[in-house]
Amino acid sequence: MNGKIARTLAVGAGAAAVAVGGAAPALAAPAAAGVVSLHDLPGYGGESHTLLVNGSGTFCFQVGSLDNRVSSIQLSDVRVQVFDDPGCFGSGLNLVSSVPDLGPIGWDNRISSVRITAA
Repeated sequence: MNGKIARTLAVGAGAAAVAVGGAAPALAAPAAAGVVSLHDLPGYGGESHTLLVNGSGTFCFQVGSLDNRVSSIQLSDVRVQVFDDPGCFGSGLNLVSSVPDLGPIGWDNRISSVRITAA
């Protein structure tokens, strides 16, 4: 994997698989309603943590090993709020599209939790 670490978490109704370390899951996960990929380098590079949301609802996630290390974020079919405290508390920012570099908007290495809303 060229030195990159990837973590994937599938949640929601019908979530069938979780892939850790970039390994393919034994069972194919159902089509995800939404995807959020957090990266520790600008331009969607470096270590990543991907959250797959299957179904609808609102979910709060800690960013795990990327706590206060997220530098870029990719979104697909979700609404996202990022927070600088665990548990989706503290200062927050609504994101409506992917952000290749969180630095210019003051959120580089600041995110501790993410609230994802999928339709």
